[in-house]
Amino acid sequence: HFSPRISTGEQLPIKEAKRRNILARCYGLADTNDFDAYCRWLNTPWGSDAWADRHFLSQHVQIRLDDRRLPDFVGRYENLDADFRRVASRLGIDAPALPVLNTLAGWRATPETLAAARSAAAARLTEQNKALLRARYAEDLALGGYPPA
Repeated sequence: HFSPRISTGEQLPIKEAKRRNILARCYGLADTNDFDAYCRWLNTPWGSDAWADRHFLSQHVQIRLDDRRLPDFVGRYENLDADFRRVASRLGIDAPALPVLNTLAGWRATPETLAAARSAAAARLTEQNKALLRARYAEDLALGGYPPA
């Protein structure tokens, strides 16, 4: 799939066009794939919840009710199947098996390709980046029951 032509006449894949559209709304965030710069930007006023695009907002900001209360249950990705069954049970419905789709970047991963992708992601997630992400999303981590460090 391709997006409409942009002003340069260049035609971009839809995913790249969406990424550029999001970045264009983020003051101070350059159109770059530099993960280090992105992590630093998240900890600036422009990357804060007060100014950030909805794609970068803290989860607690997005799920709080109007009176600032949190929902009575928030599932965790690590427990997706069990949490889905828990919600279905509370609703009094059967929980169908969840399909495994879009495992990584739109393709079904083999153990080798998944290991390579995880290794590449781990290389970008330096101790400095981890500290920046922990600082930016500290409340989300605490509310989700994740350790602070």
